[in-house]
Amino acid sequence: MRKFIGKTISFITYLIIPIVIIFAGSFIIINNGKYWKLPKKTDYIVLGHSHPECAFNDSQISGLVNLGKSGESYFYTYLKANKIIPNNKTLKAVFIEFGNSNIEKNMDSWIWDNEHIQQNFPRFFSLLDYSDFKLLMENNSKSILNCPPSRYIKEIGYTYLSSLIIKKNFLSNTRFGGYNYLDYSKIDSLINNKVPNNKNNEINKKDISETNLKYLQKIVELCNENGIKVFLIRSPLHTKYLAEFHEEEFKRVQNSYFQNIEFLDLASFPLQNNEYADLEHLNYKGAHKFSIWFNQILRNNLLEDIEEQLIIHKTIQASTHNNTLN
Repeated sequence: MRKFIGKTISFITYLIIPIVIIFAGSFIIINNGKYWKLPKKTDYIVLGHSHPECAFNDSQISGLVNLGKSGESYFYTYLKANKIIPNNKTLKAVFIEFGNSNIEKNMDSWIWDNEHIQQNFPRFFSLLDYSDFKLLMENNSKSILNCPPSRYIKEIGYTYLSSLIIKKNFLSNTRFGGYNYLDYSKIDSLINNKVPNNKNNEINKKDISETNLKYLQKIVELCNENGIKVFLIRSPLHTKYLAEFHEEEFKRVQNSYFQNIEFLDLASFPLQNNEYADLEHLNYKGAHKFSIWFNQILRNNLLEDIEEQLIIHKTIQASTHNNTLN
């Protein structure tokens, strides 16, 4: 019996040790500053959810890397920004998506509901500090404990693959963001079959995701601490999409939380219906047109002018005029 128990303990020990080593190795890799290095000529990064992910074709914008990610709340954006920004001292500016949907209360679910925990916790757990981990545990500990081992294996595999095998960093896959090329347009069907909604009703402070906004503030503070200019942006949106939201409340939140942060409102950038994938995302045609325009804005030293928003407004008006003529 003693021999059996001894062999069982030895087996478990030999099984656990490699697992611990593998996890520890992944932790070391993903917390190494070299893993988060951007290409040498990167001056700008874009952060946010699917809106910028589909709008900024960074292959057409000199010096910019798109790190937008579908379904990403500011909580997870902060975790990766907390590694990227301090380890890339040559960055000139960070553009962070800030739109109507980002302030809504349901953004809480993007942080800790079952779907987002299962998707994101195995990917980001090595980047959490105590307060971040506590927040998730307090709101959905059950989902964290039920994360399938296959998710951890997959994420750790990606980490080792990108860093050790192909000897590249986090940009070698789309786990942490990247431009999303959409090759479809369903705008006409969406408009023709539009179902009335009540999003335009008044919302109050209780309907706002204070947690999401708190982490956006932390990203802004992170940029300030590292001497990097930060811009809040609103990517191009179809007019039918904008009509669903209460614009006055969005402006109130902006003025209340981010009054001193530059806001570049690009929502009204002129595009044709066939240049949208849907009401809130650009397809590759729209992204192509918008990215070429945005590249020109940067080349014209937009960031060095104290009246950025006025310049953008005028160039959007000019683009609208040219679209009308065409």
